[in-house]
Amino acid sequence: MAEPPRDGAKPKGPPKPQEKPSPNSGSFTPRDVLEGFVDPHRPEARITAPERPAKARDKDEDLGQFTAQAVLAGTVSPHAPSASPTSAKNKKRELMLPDLDDGEPRPPPFLNPFQSMKDIYFKVKGRASRRTQELLEGPDLEDLVNDLVALNQDPVLSRRTEARLSGPIQKALGDDPGPLLHGLNDPRLAEPWRLFLEGWDIWVPDKGEGVELFWEGETEDDDGDAVEILWVLRKRTGELELEAKLGKLSDLITFDGSSFFRLRNKV
Repeated sequence: MAEPPRDGAKPKGPPKPQEKPSPNSGSFTPRDVLEGFVDPHRPEARITAPERPAKARDKDEDLGQFTAQAVLAGTVSPHAPSASPTSAKNKKRELMLPDLDDGEPRPPPFLNPFQSMKDIYFKVKGRASRRTQELLEGPDLEDLVNDLVALNQDPVLSRRTEARLSGPIQKALGDDPGPLLHGLNDPRLAEPWRLFLEGWDIWVPDKGEGVELFWEGETEDDDGDAVEILWVLRKRTGELELEAKLGKLSDLITFDGSSFFRLRNKV
């Protein structure tokens, strides 16, 4: 004879089948996406990371929401998305850098990005003035290079549309900008030494503080009139700047470490 249930206890029975979410419910687990219970093409198809005790999380872990597309793309783990080593917070940007010609110089692999600047400068230019050598070895260039590399390896910041130059300049540059940059998130800035291969140079800003990388030249418009070109990368007052002038077009992007903005009166 079966033992009667104790007071207050519910009688045992067969486990109820687990209910799967409706595709319109708006909150899902990563496993639901992989098992086909969520339409990843619906804009409301967002999933919620499984909650775990705070002591089981990393201190800088983000338990926010993820899109179903992120699960299918493999950037979110179906088991613990916030702890996944391939999550957007921990994953570096996948860079598509232009191939170098066989004869173009490359820095030795043991040099860091800052040291590579001086190495490539001398391989391209052959020599430098004493002042230029001081700039190539100085802390201002090191700060500028480190910030550019960090920004362009960040998978979130490097995709921000605000990091790109204005629409009219983008249209004028086209798909092949040559030595010029589309913005602060140009993939080449993950390896800033590539700028010296493109004919960029280094000098001191007009106010005499810090350092700047620049490309200066001239072209002609459809009427044969001269069009001045100036692209400048600099760091001043703790902020990255990209200034661009293409004839009558101009733009200035500033990055303070977390946000991009424009202050035209600084040009």
